[in-house]
Amino acid sequence: MTSSSAPSQRLDLLHILRGIAAMLVLFGHVSVATKYAFPYVLNAFGHYQNLGVYVFFVISGFVVPWSLQVQRYTIRQFPRYMLRRLVRLDPPYLAMVAVGLGVAAVHSRHAGTPFPFTASTIALHLGYLAGLADRPWIVSVFWTLGIEFQFYILMGLVFPLFALVPGWVASETRVGPATLGLSGRIPTDRGLLLATAAFVLIEITLVFVFSGAGWTYYSGYFIVGILAFAVRASGLHWAALVAYGFAGAGVGGFTLPWTLVVVVGLLVVALPDRLPWVWDTWPGKCLSGLGQISYSLYLTHPVVVGLLTVRAARVGWMSTAVKASAVYAAEVVLCLGVATVFYYVCERPAVRLSHRVKFRPAPAS
Repeated sequence: MTSSSAPSQRLDLLHILRGIAAMLVLFGHVSVATKYAFPYVLNAFGHYQNLGVYVFFVISGFVVPWSLQVQRYTIRQFPRYMLRRLVRLDPPYLAMVAVGLGVAAVHSRHAGTPFPFTASTIALHLGYLAGLADRPWIVSVFWTLGIEFQFYILMGLVFPLFALVPGWVASETRVGPATLGLSGRIPTDRGLLLATAAFVLIEITLVFVFSGAGWTYYSGYFIVGILAFAVRASGLHWAALVAYGFAGAGVGGFTLPWTLVVVVGLLVVALPDRLPWVWDTWPGKCLSGLGQISYSLYLTHPVVVGLLTVRAARVGWMSTAVKASAVYAAEVVLCLGVATVFYYVCERPAVRLSHRVKFRPAPAS
């Protein structure tokens, strides 16, 4: 893919989706941590707490190849690509690893119990490998970072193969009319048969052959994002994303999370890069702000929720629905405050430092 087809580097919708996904995870974890002591409308978030995680996976499936195309990435740039990811992600992550170890040490001392993490378990956190080694994560949500990191490595290795896609698209598709504001190439009868068979085979393989907590187990969500990227970057028709959605539903069932993540993929395809209301209205600005601190919120909220929930339970703050609702609101507000401070102190410096790691652009073809 050449630079002539390079997309812009930022999409407003993805920024908003990050914030929404982080809040879904936060609401879900508050409900679960407090054993559903809140009114039903709040407890509902607990039953779908992983929905926010799946949205994060879809976003990564789109953003990583999107950014690699912007940078005109080649396999020779893999070391610098990985270095940039590590510089961006590791400082906030390792800071929370240290916080988690401190909390565990204090709890073990007061409870008179052994320290729960071995030296090898701590070392495995340095490479996001605890999950693959079947070791406990120091902070519960870190398992998703392990999945994401596997995806980053895989995408850095296979992205150059995406250059082969446009040739196949041209031979097995024809130009179709714009529908719902979406234009692209429509598969021929043979192309549609091949694509559908491929999607079903992928889903069957991922669901029935692979299991556990590795990237392959959750890759269906990443593939939604990858297909959204292919639609926007190579002219593949949006019907391919819908077909994949039906293939996944046929294998795993029409669940609410799966349906919603496919809708998220279609929104990424359909909406323009810039959404003026994001910056011109206060709801848009709030959602944009949540998107900005979403990584910090994701990292810090388990510790904050855990500590406050234990304190609330000890003093009887959750004895009634009214008190429980007040605790719920307090935990959400405190988590947002801590995440904001953590962003400015720890994450933003890491972001700025990662921008210094430049790719050496490949010559335009």
